Amino acid sequence: MRFGLDVAQQRVSWDEVVRRVKLAEELGFDGAWGFDHFQPMYGEGPGETFEGMTTLAALSGVTSRIRLGLLVTGVTYRHPSVLAAQALTIDHASHGRLDLALGAAWFGKEHDELGIPFPPVGERFDLLEDALEIITRLSSGEVVSYAYLDRRHGTAAHTPTRGAFRGRLACVRHPELVAGRQRAARSAGRGGRP
Repeated sequence: MRFGLDVAQQRVSWDEVVRRVKLAEELGFDGAWGFDHFQPMYGEGPGETFEGMTTLAALSGVTSRIRLGLLVTGVTYRHPSVLAAQALTIDHASHGRLDLALGAAWFGKEHDELGIPFPPVGERFDLLEDALEIITRLSSGEVVSYAYLDRRHGTAAHTPTRGAFRGRLACVRHPELVAGRQRAARSAGRGGRP
């Protein structure tokens, strides 16, 4: 059995986030997990919230053993090729300690307040399935040309993801789904391939 700590990087200072993760590492926890949000989900009014991917990048420099991840990375926030590049960078900066978990996103209020499109649940699961395939293929070092339907911006235009991204995640692990539509879970089980 493995144990991790949810650091909940909202309404706390940066120093407190670092203290929590270092303590988890010192106590022998296997992982430290944050969230992928841009504003506090709970409590009243504005408050400190640290963006997930850059938080992981920073934490990789102040830790040495503990695995790092987000519960979960919402696919509505970033184009899959950008997310793959971020994951590659964090994974290499942490010497292979990134756990990449993807989800379809759920916090509609945050999307609305920040001007991020928030499609209906079925379309978000389509985005998740697309992102699984794109990130898996890109992170394997495969040259990819993929017609990604830009559902987030309400257009039918395709944006190609070409072989400019080259690299391999140091700990080539496929993202796991905790919950999802059957077809997204099947796609994840095949490494994102249809």
